[in-house]
Amino acid sequence: LIITKSVSLHSSNVLFLQNIADTLPPQQLQTICIWDGQESNKLVIKKLTDKHNETLSVFGIGGRICLYRPFSEIFIGDDATTFSQLQILTVSCLSTNEIVELLVGDFAHQLRVLELFCPFVLELDGNSADIYEWILGESTVKLFCSALSNLEVLMCQAFPHDMQQYMTDTGWTELRQRFEAAFNQYRPHRPAPIILFDLGIDLNKMPQWTQPNIGEYLLKHQQELELNFGQGI
Repeated sequence: LIITKSVSLHSSNVLFLQNIADTLPPQQLQTICIWDGQESNKLVIKKLTDKHNETLSVFGIGGRICLYRPFSEIFIGDDATTFSQLQILTVSCLSTNEIVELLVGDFAHQLRVLELFCPFVLELDGNSADIYEWILGESTVKLFCSALSNLEVLMCQAFPHDMQQYMTDTGWTELRQRFEAAFNQYRPHRPAPIILFDLGIDLNKMPQWTQPNIGEYLLKHQQELELNFGQGI
């Protein structure tokens, strides 16, 4: 189930979602990706995910609804045993608190692909940091990297004003290398995941992302895809 109804992402899909939640037999959906605009739709999306928790392997949420912290409410009280098949996650506008409490705390160890689109970094010791520096910070990096023990691809796109400082000849390469070094240090049992700063999951090509060889595909096609603004992976 993939719904991207509105270009502006301000529209509501509530009637359509409610109809699916009420009529579709349980444990049928493997993918639920919804881009929506209304805060009130969090409840029906939670109902839908709960009804397909045993089969759900891909979950994504985006649009204006993400300003109201839907992820924490949709998965409140749940853990990895409830969604044991969940392997791919794409979420917009998570706060740093949500990343720690929900991703690292409950679902991190089973994720293969994680996309964080424009996460919100809360004030840190009186100073604001971008999402990359927050992840690589002393108080976060070990927890983040070690918890994502099976991650193969990490996509993290910051807000444009935070990305500007890395727009140099070697900026993205140096940042990627810092991420790789952190994963190698705190997750030494397997290679570091592929790190991407400019590529998002194309919902129209979701079957491609669910394949076991997605990492090999990205490596093979990195030049034509101009990954990491052409600086490669």
